[in-house]
Amino acid sequence: MTVYIDFINNLCFILSPKCGTQTISKHLRIPLNIKYSENEIKNILNDTEIKKVIVVRDVIDRFYSGFIEDFKNNDCYLDLDISFYEYIKFIAYCYDNKLKNVNNLNIYYSDKDKLIQWGECSSLHLPITDSCGNLSGHIVHQKKHLEPYTNLIDKNNNVEIIDISELNKFTNIHENIISYKKADNIDYDYDFNTLLSDLKKRNFNPKKEKMFNKNILRIINHIYDSDNEFINNLRMKFK
Repeated sequence: MTVYIDFINNLCFILSPKCGTQTISKHLRIPLNIKYSENEIKNILNDTEIKKVIVVRDVIDRFYSGFIEDFKNNDCYLDLDISFYEYIKFIAYCYDNKLKNVNNLNIYYSDKDKLIQWGECSSLHLPITDSCGNLSGHIVHQKKHLEPYTNLIDKNNNVEIIDISELNKFTNIHENIISYKKADNIDYDYDFNTLLSDLKKRNFNPKKEKMFNKNILRIINHIYDSDNEFINNLRMKFK
C-alpha cells in the first residue's frame, strides 16, 4: 500500500515499497496492505488539518535493499549463473527497451534460458517488468507509487518530505533495518565476477560497499533518473 492514515495524530504517510511501509504498518498497528476508498484518500489529501508526510529514499540504498530482499527470498537465484554486474546490465536493458512481462534471462543473455522473478517471499511469482514494461517488485520506481497522490496535494497543504532515516520523527519505531548479511568474520571472497548462484547457495549477502563500483552506480542512477528528478521536484514544490 502507498497511503497509511494515522487518524489519532492527524498524519497521512505517503510512501513506496522499501521506504518504511513495514515500520509504518507496525507503528499504526494496521495491516500492511490496508485499503482505503478513493474518496477517503482524496478527502485526507485535501484536509489542511492533516499533515501529509511523504517518505522518500536514496535510489542506490533503496535498490540495494530491494535486491537483497528478493535475493534472500527467491529460489530462482540458485540458477542465475551471472554476476551482480551482469544482473544490473540485464535490468537496465529491460528498462531501456520497455520489455513487457520479462521473466527469463534469455531476452538479453541468449545462451541462458533461466527463470527470473520477484515476490516469492509473498507467495507470488511476478515478472520483473509489468505489462507496460515498467520495473516491478521491490525495485519499482518511487515515482510510480507517489505521483498519483502527490499530484492531488496543493503545494501549501501541510506537507513534509522526509528521508526514510527520519521516520523516527513521526513514529516510535526506528527505520526497519533487517540485517541479511552473515557475521562479518565469514571467510568468503567476493568480487565482481562472483556468480549470484554461488552467493545464493552460500546464503551470503555482501555489504553494499563491496557490491557497487562506478559502472554499477552509474547504471542504477540511470535507471532511476526519473526518481531523482521526481524527488527533487517534490522538494521544490513542498519546500
